[in-house]
Amino acid sequence: MDLREMRCFAEVSKAGSYSKASETLFITRQALSRTIAKLEEETKLHLLDSDKNGVRLTDEGAAFLAEITPLLESYDNLEAKYVGIKHKSILNIALSQGALHPFPEDFLSKFIESAPDIDVHIEEIHSDGTLLMVEKGDAELGILGSHPKYLTDFDCLDLGHPGYHVSVPKWSPLASYDHFELEDMDGVPFVTLGERNHLHRFFIEQCRKVDIYPNIVVATSDMNVFEHFRTKDSALAFACAPDSTQPYKDVVYIPLNMADADLFGTYVIKKRDVTLSNAARRLWDYFAEHSYAHDQAGAK
Repeated sequence: MDLREMRCFAEVSKAGSYSKASETLFITRQALSRTIAKLEEETKLHLLDSDKNGVRLTDEGAAFLAEITPLLESYDNLEAKYVGIKHKSILNIALSQGALHPFPEDFLSKFIESAPDIDVHIEEIHSDGTLLMVEKGDAELGILGSHPKYLTDFDCLDLGHPGYHVSVPKWSPLASYDHFELEDMDGVPFVTLGERNHLHRFFIEQCRKVDIYPNIVVATSDMNVFEHFRTKDSALAFACAPDSTQPYKDVVYIPLNMADADLFGTYVIKKRDVTLSNAARRLWDYFAEHSYAHDQAGAK
């Protein structure tokens, strides 16, 4: 039993997830699992239980963690005093594709630049994947361009909900519309991020209710493929974008009238009733202070 094994065990206990702890420790999940197994073999203790909800301490694991914590803290203090090492906080974020389009390009980078003591890891993924990462504890915070119907079992921070828009190439005849009804979408070419994206799913659900069938040219989570077909086929795409923000310079954003479409927007989520780390709380507070919703409220 050595210091490295104890530190790995303590980090898994803190993170509640092998995947999240492996990122913090900069080792693979498989290597981390082997390290914990070796520690359990050496101590003859069953330290951790795992299931679909993550990792939790056993009674033996909790007692062992209480014994080694003062040792690890003492070593960290010695490192800081004599070696000058300052450990950064690790913050894992799951970002739904396109969720930050309604905001300036430097919206998130400004926080990162202002917090040199936090190492921010961002994984961009589809909407369902974002929910799953937060649910499993692989990410403390998730950022979604979504609708509240998909956000059950999470605490939510509303960054702004400018509604459901469609991006239309400026050269398309449809670009002259000031708004769309669902009937206008029948047979129109679209590129989408697929069924695991909430914008896509909600739109298709609403279309089916009124027997409307848009032409889905391609559904892909690969943004390079998405962009290729968007421009090649002059295809429309789904978006939550206020009039003040234009992530694509060659399109206009036109609102689409649907039931509850005005509730679509960008939300920050965390697992319900879970206390955030100091790093995650600082980012949550930053979002609350600088959100589009906050700016709009201040402008009234």
